[in-house]
Amino acid sequence: MAIATRFACSAGCGMPTIGTPCSEPRGCRSGQPRERRLKFAIPVTFRSEGSREWLTGRTLNLSRSGLLLEAEQFLGVDSRVEFVLDMPVEIAGQNGGRVLCQGRVARAVKDKGSEAWLLAFAIIEYEFLRENAVGI
Repeated sequence: MAIATRFACSAGCGMPTIGTPCSEPRGCRSGQPRERRLKFAIPVTFRSEGSREWLTGRTLNLSRSGLLLEAEQFLGVDSRVEFVLDMPVEIAGQNGGRVLCQGRVARAVKDKGSEAWLLAFAIIEYEFLRENAVGI
């Protein structure tokens, strides 16, 4: 798989950043307000770490630090996940593009009145993929 760019905080907190390290030496989340969440309905392909089977879902909202998605499959809280989506320019701060993210499940709850699960993924790091990347 071809990878164009990787972004992650170089201060050691592991939070994704847009091209610069966070300014807080204790990490991006220390004393910081919650990231602005934008409502986007974007298809997401995801899988548990180590799994070969890709699953599908759709985002309900998205920020630079994570996303909330609706899916038919359950993943346990704190599970490591890998997911792919087309990042909107409003989040990426550049020309958007397809990204491969590494993260963890921060929350998993059954959607009331539905068979779907609401899964919150925290983004640990992500990589912009070249347009001709295959396999996903």
